[in-house]
Amino acid sequence: MAIAKAAAERIEKEREEQESSDEMYKQVLKQEEDLLVKQKELQRQQQEVNLIISDASARLQQALKNKDCIDIDRATILIDGGNNRSKIIGDELFKVTEDLMNI
Repeated sequence: MAIAKAAAERIEKEREEQESSDEMYKQVLKQEEDLLVKQKELQRQQQEVNLIISDASARLQQALKNKDCIDIDRATILIDGGNNRSKIIGDELFKVTEDLMNI
């Protein structure tokens, strides 16, 4: 009787450990999924910023040809803002990638 009880307790303990292990695995998978979604969104934002910088650079070239100081200033502001945003996004992407590698 004592042997059966000990065996049942051991089986129950193993089941609980397996459930705990399964739960931790699910949490890691969820964390990885969240990071991948964030990475994809940051990459999309990075592409948008690159398009803004590209467009602003073309505008700057045209403004320089036309010697239009107002358009030169506008294009420069867009390029500066785009570069700053690009750096921020790059830093965030780097952190997300590190977090994914740690998983």
